[in-house]
Amino acid sequence: MEADESCDNGCGGYSCDDANSNCCCGVGYSCDDVNRRSGEYSRDDVNRRSSEYSCRNSNNHTSMSDDELAAKEREFEAQPLTAELVYQRFGEGICCAAQVFGALAPAAGIDGRSARKIAAGFGSGMTCAGTCGCVTGALMALGCRFGNFVPGQADRRTAFFEKRQRFLQEFTRRFGSCSCPQLLMDYDPADPSDLEKIKSQGLMQKVCAPMVLAAIEIAGEILKEEM
Repeated sequence: MEADESCDNGCGGYSCDDANSNCCCGVGYSCDDVNRRSGEYSRDDVNRRSSEYSCRNSNNHTSMSDDELAAKEREFEAQPLTAELVYQRFGEGICCAAQVFGALAPAAGIDGRSARKIAAGFGSGMTCAGTCGCVTGALMALGCRFGNFVPGQADRRTAFFEKRQRFLQEFTRRFGSCSCPQLLMDYDPADPSDLEKIKSQGLMQKVCAPMVLAAIEIAGEILKEEM
């Protein structure tokens, strides 16, 4: 069968007559059939069907139901924190800042899930050689409890800053710095080669995990105070 270049009906270069007899446009359908059937579905139909498939596909890949997720979260929050558990959670993707703020959440007046989500981007010095996530997580908790939140709260702001300063002083007294790289022997977690050294030397276990517990302890005592 010869291709008919004059055919412009999308039949792959074959004539419409050939296509009608040889089903080039779809098994058992002529060009007229295909054109008619494709016209039966509007753009809205296509978008809707695509959306329905996407939702079904997404749901099929959800690893846990809402009830299972809530149960896991309750179990997570009920476990007493130890250095070993902190280190384990590092491996499970919960950074230092999220562990600190999450543990302090009840005393700070916020739920643990929200606290961990807020702090999730502050671990490892925010990967920009910044402040240790243990410190930023603790300051989030202190700010949540004591921070000023509308204009004209100068006294509240001053009182909060005094509490912030006490936390920073005590943390620095214990560990020598609030800088993530300085606390990790001048290794920067944002640098892949430095991160390998941090892991190979066990610094997240030896240094970071104890600092998480210390930050929770120091900030926890301050959170017991009145405004």
